[in-house]
This record gives sequence, C-alpha cells and structure tokens, in this order.
Amino acid sequence: MVAKRERRRRKDIALQRIERLFELAEEAAKEARMREGREREEMERRSDRYVLLARKISMRHRVRIPRHLKMWICKRCNAFLIPGRNARVRLRRGEYITITCLRCGAEKRRPYKAPRPPSPRRRQSTGRAGKAEKKQKEFNVL
Repeated sequence: MVAKRERRRRKDIALQRIERLFELAEEAAKEARMREGREREEMERRSDRYVLLARKISMRHRVRIPRHLKMWICKRCNAFLIPGRNARVRLRRGEYITITCLRCGAEKRRPYKAPRPPSPRRRQSTGRAGKAEKKQKEFNVL
C-alpha cells in the first residue's frame, strides 16, 4: 500500500517537472525570437534541451507526456516545434492537422474533428452498476 502511494507520488512529481520543462522551453523559444545570431541559436538549443530532459523523465518514470504538449515535440530530432519558426502547420482535407518539422522533415498528424459522444444504448447495455448504485437500488426496494 505504501509502495503504491510512493509510486503515484513520484509519477505526480515527474509530471509536474515535465510540465515545468515545457514552460521553460516555451520561454526560451520566445526569448530566442528577440535575439539574433549566436544568442538566438543558444536559446533554441536550450529549448530543445528542455524537451529532451522532459522526454527522459517521462521514459524513466513511465509517465506519458500530456497530448497537448507532445504535439509540439519532433520525434525524430527532439526539437521544440514552434509554428512559423521551425514547424509548418497545415490543415488537410478537413480531417487532420499536419505538423512538419522544418529541421528534419518529419511529419506529425493529429485529427481535429470532435469525437462523437458515446451512444446512449451502449451505456444502458453494459448492465454494470457501481456499488453506490446497487446500494441505492437496495434501499429503494424497501
């Protein structure tokens, strides 16, 4: 029981660190826009390094990087993707978004259609009721 709590606590900390590293990567990328030459390259490398550290933490602690953050990582070159700077974003056939890394050419696709809500028949057909619902049914019988 204690080990399970400890594992959960470590995963929570890892997720917080991952989110913080992405914030730092975004700040470094914004800072790079304002600079020129060598300083700009250094800031871009720093943002890529933050992303690499976040990936390493996620792999070490077996924590998934949240989808909204994962979208801005290039899987091939580990770059922090910035639309217009080192990434091209396109909408394709009304079905998905294509994000292309301009450094290595890797493409990433994400659907952007809203998922359909689950069918009301499916919810009824499962026939599974939670403990609270079973207790409620037992009391209603009396």
